[in-house]
Amino acid sequence: MLAPDCAHVNHGRLPQEMYDEIISFLQDDPITLRSCALTHRSLLFASQKHIFNSLILDTGLGKPVGSDEARFKYFFIAPNQLRSILQRSQYIGAYVRNLRITTNLTCLMQSREWEIGLTDKEMEQTHVESLTFCLQQFRYLECLSVRPALPEENYKLAWKNPEFLQAVQNLVSLPSLRCFDHCSPMDLAYNLKNHIEYLSMYAETGPNLSTSATPQTNRRCSVDFLQIWHNDIYGSTVLNPHLQEFLDIGNLKGLCIRSGHDRHLSADVDYLLRACEKSLLHLILESTTFLSDFDADGLNFTFKNLHALHTFHVRLQGEMGRRLPMLVTLLSTIPAGQENMLEELVVQIKCDYFQLSRDFHPEPWDNLWTLVTNSTHFPRLTKLYLRVFYSMGFVEDPSNLAGKTYLLSKWHLPPDSRISLSVDVQEQVNPFGPFHLFWPSDRVHHLVRLF
Repeated sequence: MLAPDCAHVNHGRLPQEMYDEIISFLQDDPITLRSCALTHRSLLFASQKHIFNSLILDTGLGKPVGSDEARFKYFFIAPNQLRSILQRSQYIGAYVRNLRITTNLTCLMQSREWEIGLTDKEMEQTHVESLTFCLQQFRYLECLSVRPALPEENYKLAWKNPEFLQAVQNLVSLPSLRCFDHCSPMDLAYNLKNHIEYLSMYAETGPNLSTSATPQTNRRCSVDFLQIWHNDIYGSTVLNPHLQEFLDIGNLKGLCIRSGHDRHLSADVDYLLRACEKSLLHLILESTTFLSDFDADGLNFTFKNLHALHTFHVRLQGEMGRRLPMLVTLLSTIPAGQENMLEELVVQIKCDYFQLSRDFHPEPWDNLWTLVTNSTHFPRLTKLYLRVFYSMGFVEDPSNLAGKTYLLSKWHLPPDSRISLSVDVQEQVNPFGPFHLFWPSDRVHHLVRLF
């Protein structure tokens, strides 16, 4: 949704002809006239609150490709337009509650921006000044997503401007902030206030203490729900070892780990679980490696101390001949019997066509089914979701999927079972959609997933 040109907006005033007609018609009825005026004012303010509630600001000049698509629920507006609006109506800055600051490398330049007689450098400088001004007006943000282009050589001028960066830092420190999506190597997450509900960040994010001042212990920011991304599928990134010196994760309620490689997964999960194992209620683990790395530890960690865990969602992709037995072993480490609080288990597995046809081996799948339906081990489990996705090429024959037929015939429970079971075995190229949202609402989820 693109903002209209502010030069054509008369800031809430009716066209003069319409205004004159209304006044003439109602001049002898002051009560109705007053009622109409109040209704108009209420409608205007309600519309402004709705339109400016959620904004996207791009650090690059122009309009991101695809920003007009109807599926986008956020209002894309050029910073120079927004600056003009805020200068005339400062109160609108208080309506902005959800904000995404992004950098898109594929932008369409609007012709109007080329007609003002400025050089490219002057236009970009004006753009940064407008961005900075706008950010300084937002004092009640609840959700902030900061996603500059990677790698750093693609950063636009804004990300190298100290005033703009300070304005971003000030937003991060707002006491009203509930959700912070921070997908960049910058140290913004370590300027948070004393507490934040939802935090998403890269594994390697954060300053190196060898070159940074050690923070005071009482300045650590506590987190309720933490999401960690391993953004490098080749496994060269490692979780910042100083994370707990800046963030208090001892009372985490939810943890989400998304990894494109197994190389450092075990060490990172161990590090995180040791800090929050007593309080953790919800866990999401997504490991979608595309590479066969037999030197990696894989899922070589344990859940033996997760006595409070209520929900566990796991998403796996890769060579299942190795990874599926590891998953069964991992699930078996969850405390058994009355110490097991697990109520909901979601297992999503992505494999290729051959792993359900000529390379299909039923034993690890049988072991998975036997374990997750064991009422002695999981006495409180009431929701069980098993989803297997496979991809097919142009030459494969779906009738040869013996594994699909086998699983659908085996994975079922008696009608009187206390477990609500959902089983899917289907073809899907990109299956890992938002089955379980990390963020507190769909609106925030859409904000961080745009573009």
